[in-house]
Amino acid sequence: NSAVTHFWLGQIHLSRQEKQKAIVSLKTALELDPSFDRARRLLAMLGVTDPSDGAASRKKPQETSQQP
Repeated sequence: NSAVTHFWLGQIHLSRQEKQKAIVSLKTALELDPSFDRARRLLAMLGVTDPSDGAASRKKPQETSQQP
């Protein structure tokens, strides 16, 4: 998986009016390449101020589901 692939997947989701899926793809692009400014700028245009926020929240359900 490359950052560029996830960036363009995010673009496709946006063209289909799938904002949440686009955000996930763009955040993944930034996880793979933190210096990917185009993905960061597009996330900012979508109102995402902290791109790293989603990575932790995606992992949380797995961690909490293992707790008694």
